[in-house]
Amino acid sequence: MSSPSINYSDYPRRPNKNLTHIPGDSGLPLFGQTFHFLRDYRGLVEQRYRRFGLISRGNTLLQHNLMLLGPEANEIVLKNSEGQCNPPRI
Repeated sequence: MSSPSINYSDYPRRPNKNLTHIPGDSGLPLFGQTFHFLRDYRGLVEQRYRRFGLISRGNTLLQHNLMLLGPEANEIVLKNSEGQCNPPRI
């Protein structure tokens, strides 16, 4: 599968509640992609990858969310401002 070419270093590294600058869509009003998520999760992920690339925004289970695929996409989120990996503690 090939995805659109996007320069991920352009994404902001600060908290931002407005995610409209990230490729994606909200799906159905209120429910978003919930029904597709429950019916065929893998199909939803593959469809969003083909349509939006490695990073996309959506709305599933009444929550706004980001889909991050691959190590590079996750590295953007997990690295702090000094460039060190800082995974969340659960």
